[in-house]
Amino acid sequence: MDKYLTGTNSHFGNFTDYDKLLEELSTEFHNLGENAQVVLQQNYLSTERDYQLTQHQFSLTGYDKIQGRASQYLKYRQTTYGWEDMLLIDIQGNVVFSLKNESDFATNLRTGPWKYSGLARAVLPLLYDAIPQQFGFADYSKYAPSKMQAASFIGMPVFDQDKQQFAGVVAIRLPISQMSELMMDKAGMGETGEVIVINKESWMLTDSRFSQESTILKKQIQTPVSEAVLAGKTITMIAPDYRGIEIIARVKPFIPFPTALGDKVLWGIIPKIEHSEILREYYKIQQALLWIAVGLIVLAVSLGFWSGRSVTLPLMCIANTLTRLAKGEQISLPGLQRTDDIGEIARAVESLRIILQQLEHEHWLSVNVTLLTNAVSGENSASKAAERILNFLCELLAVPVGAVYILEEGRYQRISTHGLARSNQAETSFESGVGLMWQCVKSRQALVLSPVPGGLTIISTGLAEFSTHELIIVPIAHKNEVLAVLELAAISSLQAKQHVFLKAVSEVLG
Repeated sequence: MDKYLTGTNSHFGNFTDYDKLLEELSTEFHNLGENAQVVLQQNYLSTERDYQLTQHQFSLTGYDKIQGRASQYLKYRQTTYGWEDMLLIDIQGNVVFSLKNESDFATNLRTGPWKYSGLARAVLPLLYDAIPQQFGFADYSKYAPSKMQAASFIGMPVFDQDKQQFAGVVAIRLPISQMSELMMDKAGMGETGEVIVINKESWMLTDSRFSQESTILKKQIQTPVSEAVLAGKTITMIAPDYRGIEIIARVKPFIPFPTALGDKVLWGIIPKIEHSEILREYYKIQQALLWIAVGLIVLAVSLGFWSGRSVTLPLMCIANTLTRLAKGEQISLPGLQRTDDIGEIARAVESLRIILQQLEHEHWLSVNVTLLTNAVSGENSASKAAERILNFLCELLAVPVGAVYILEEGRYQRISTHGLARSNQAETSFESGVGLMWQCVKSRQALVLSPVPGGLTIISTGLAEFSTHELIIVPIAHKNEVLAVLELAAISSLQAKQHVFLKAVSEVLG
């Protein structure tokens, strides 16, 4: 949604053209007299143009010419940015132009039937108090002219470039479908993870992955999670969601256009995943180990009646080891070197232990990738997302120093650091062809130096004065373009599963 929530004029185009269009369209609108709304709606809202224009024939022909030029000019911008509609409103509040030509076209927003609509809430404050560069904004609500579909509007005042006089307002209708599709992206979210957005009345602004029908402005959420985020809290919590299922959620409040006139908006961004999914694989591993231990104990007791202590004691020892493994202890299995049946049992159990350990590693990987995805999905700026990524990774991997570089205008600029000494702040970017960082970008493969040889600090890596045992540089790519680079400095070598985790993280973040 960033491109729809940006306060720059570049998205609207050249305002000199807008003021001329507004002036010409407003003039032709008023030339039609008191029947302007009826005539224009008959002409542009009808599917067939077989009516008689009578006395408005000449005037409407003039409007047609300007309308055709305005449509061609504005249609390109609408298509480029994916807006639902673009409208021009003159200083009297008349909607003198609309690309979609719905029933709000040619009406007056001050006195007409839509004076309380979302379009009016975004535009009227600007008509009463027009200030250059000041936006008007109306939050998503059901919009009657579009058959009660969800609609949000941004308005921008237009000023005559020559006389510096207020000429009217250009308004855009924001698409809600694209925000919903973005939040519905399930990459890294597991089987039950999703990100939802709610407004200040707790109505969902995104669809739910668990509903076949759209939930946008149709489902209101009243849960501890929604109450926390709408109270302005940014926290991680375990609580029931809107389906009554216990979840782990990271909630964050978000205010689009905090200085805009119009609606006072507060959104809640809630990335969440079912608590049971986080614990499911761990419980499976624990239960499997316990059942194996119980089975061996029963087997040992049964064998004890005829084989004596030479058989039962090793089996009891293996069973005891499995019980300790199920509790999470790291311990080696006895009897692996024996050549008898007990040795075969021990080696079979050891194979199973390795398989279960691999499952545990995969579970650890899946859980932490999901937690990281949830942690950053609610952030609305690259620097804050980078800071959260570094804090999460450095804490999880016990890495004291890290940095994130992002591609900006052909250079990779450092936007966030963790544990970096103040004396190292000089090197804040790198460019093509320079140092290990560029090698990582060029190959799109992670680089690992372990152990780091002496004197390496003179290489342009961004951590020039930090003495480290292992240096990890990870590219974050999307569609064959490296958008960012993650750099970590560890005091000891990372485990194999931790390197696998970093690879998975780079793919998800990209």
